[in-house]
Amino acid sequence: MSRLYRDLVYDKQIAQDVVVYNMSNTLVSVFQIQVTAAPNHTLEEIEKEIDAELETFRKTPPSAAELGGTKRSIERGALFSLESAGGVADRINAYNHHKKDPSFLQQDLERYRKTTPETIRDFAAQYLTKNSRVVVYGMPGVPDFG
Repeated sequence: MSRLYRDLVYDKQIAQDVVVYNMSNTLVSVFQIQVTAAPNHTLEEIEKEIDAELETFRKTPPSAAELGGTKRSIERGALFSLESAGGVADRINAYNHHKKDPSFLQQDLERYRKTTPETIRDFAAQYLTKNSRVVVYGMPGVPDFG
């Protein structure tokens, strides 16, 4: 469980769920945090808590145990994606398209294995800043199709 999930869902109980992921593509990557507010909590309140957690993350690297769990999760996901013929074909196609190497899986996993708590902290300090993001609030309501 990520620190952000633990903080917002379990400790502060201001969110119903938290999803954090990265989509790496050929020309651009997207790091996304998606949160569903718990009843009676505002999106502004949640954004403030996310900002505080990211500020901590920019200064304090994750523990070796935290990073180890994330590495295992990433590797497990990659291996589980190979359980079906379609999953193998999709992965081969993606590597061939983006890396020009259909057998890039081992190299891909190795880059995660080489990650250290300090490289994560440095990444966060460089890229996960208030000036390098877009914040979108999704609010319930009745659609108006004009």
